[in-house]
Amino acid sequence: MALYEIRTLKTRHRISLISYGDFQSDLAAILAARTLIRSGEALEIWRGEVLVYRRPRYGTERATTESPARIKAATGPSKGLPVSA
Repeated sequence: MALYEIRTLKTRHRISLISYGDFQSDLAAILAARTLIRSGEALEIWRGEVLVYRRPRYGTERATTESPARIKAATGPSKGLPVSA
């Protein structure tokens, strides 16, 4: 089991909820986290300093399931926010 951090975001840089949980896999964490979000909220799931999954706010982009190395290169240090837009 691994510890996951689940973040729901109302706007680009405003976190509305941070929760933690132990899950067997990345998929189990994603499925559990999707029950926490409200319509239109973005979702990020972290395992340590690795971004496992990102779902942008409704209507902005598609969900990200890229390799963790590519995602980490595109995000700020341990905050999961884009470096600059």
